[in-house]
Amino acid sequence: MRKGLEDGKLSLLLRGEKVKGSFALVRTKDAKTWLLIKHKDRFVAKGDLTERDRSVLSGVTVEEMTAVPVQRIPAERLVPGGEKRSMPDKLSPMHAEIGDAAFNNPDWMWEPKLDGYRALAFIDGEGVKLRSRRGLELGEDFPRLVAELGKQDVNGAWCSTARSSPSTRAASRRSARCRIATAAPSARSSTAFDLLYFAGADLRKAIYADRRRYLAQCLLPSPWYSSCMPKRMAWLCTRRRWRADSRA
Repeated sequence: MRKGLEDGKLSLLLRGEKVKGSFALVRTKDAKTWLLIKHKDRFVAKGDLTERDRSVLSGVTVEEMTAVPVQRIPAERLVPGGEKRSMPDKLSPMHAEIGDAAFNNPDWMWEPKLDGYRALAFIDGEGVKLRSRRGLELGEDFPRLVAELGKQDVNGAWCSTARSSPSTRAASRRSARCRIATAAPSARSSTAFDLLYFAGADLRKAIYADRRRYLAQCLLPSPWYSSCMPKRMAWLCTRRRWRADSRA
């Protein structure tokens, strides 16, 4: 990096909620002026980034900051960080719970209950492992998803995903390997909803609200999967709910 600063050109990969992908930071003839240039890669945004003018942390615009109180977040919580350790090779994920009734509470976050497969994705230098919550290998059933997750450009990531099964018939054939809910016909999308490990940092002690923010920042986009942003509202009492300050 020091050499890049001296030469006046730095290449970097950004992982932000609004901006992702490969960029170049180039110094102009004016030594104090630098240009941030987006490389043409698969993460080029099609929409107008300036229209997304609200902070991903506070939800307010620059103009509103003079009138709206902003709750500051410690710098160490802005990016994924935690105990440095090797990536665990297995985990027993939490199961969904059925509540007595729907409720609204600002201390809780919500995610939709998706029908299909629920799995854990392990990404490291050796490749991608996709496992059911019982530890069964699912990678052979979804080779395209495994290939796409392999493009995340990170040595060590561990996230929870849910994938709609491709057909009702396929779901019935595989029911002995993984518990299947009602299948959505011809659905092939996958949704990531939690990030528990990233680039050497164990995130399980981070609060749930931070882990979901890290997921939105770090997951590089693909037409084959997306991150599921939690909602601070009650949809159905059968949907998964988490306290915003809970830990894995």
